[in-house]
Amino acid sequence: MIGQLFNNITPFSSGGQPMQAYELTKTGKRVSDSMSAMTMKFIMTQTALAVFTSAFIIAQFNFLKDLMSNYMWVVVISFVVNILAIVFVLLAGINKNIILTICKPFIKLGSKLHIVKDYEKIFNKFDESVSNFSIQFKNMKKYPKTIIGIFVMAIIQSMLYYSITYVVYRAFGNYGVSYFQIVPAQAILLLIMTFIPTPGSGIGAEGGFLIIFNSIFKQGTINMSILFWRLYTFYLPIIFGAFFLIPTRKKKIRS
Repeated sequence: MIGQLFNNITPFSSGGQPMQAYELTKTGKRVSDSMSAMTMKFIMTQTALAVFTSAFIIAQFNFLKDLMSNYMWVVVISFVVNILAIVFVLLAGINKNIILTICKPFIKLGSKLHIVKDYEKIFNKFDESVSNFSIQFKNMKKYPKTIIGIFVMAIIQSMLYYSITYVVYRAFGNYGVSYFQIVPAQAILLLIMTFIPTPGSGIGAEGGFLIIFNSIFKQGTINMSILFWRLYTFYLPIIFGAFFLIPTRKKKIRS
């Protein structure tokens, strides 16, 4: 819930994983181990999303082609960038030297532009984090059941998230488009939203919803549909997530 909260209030949904890692450090975990756990979850979640979305796009290709006829290039770019992000993280786990070679020039550039204050210190920390992640990544092979479990849970989570759009669609008296057509359209919207820099993909999320779903919602219902969709997918996670930041005290058990 803390991850959902900070994903929704930070640009590019970048705050969720660091805050989850921070919460894990309170239990005695190392920062590098916590970030490795979050990164592994990212790999499985994004892989599940890519596989899941691909299957639905193939199954409903003609419908989506007509629906997104003027914006298919956006879909293609978003999908390719998502795949590249997965590949980049996988490379970090398989061969850290490739990632260090790729990132080193950018860290140097940041140092020359005075964005990075201490090049050696930052690069050594980055090297340590990548090395630790590589070790943890290789340890994943020891837990195939856990990996499969995360993958299955990611698909279930995606299905539930996409179902919200269909529920809103039907709640306003819309019909004619099936659940299995709404789902891939919502998956495409999520891919696009990932690359919108505003907190919670603000404006872009609403605009994307309007562009994709305007033609299949009844006239006069789209604006209220966007409002309720954002209520369920954006505002409620923020409200409920905030409760999980309230400190709690553990009662000591007297012997």
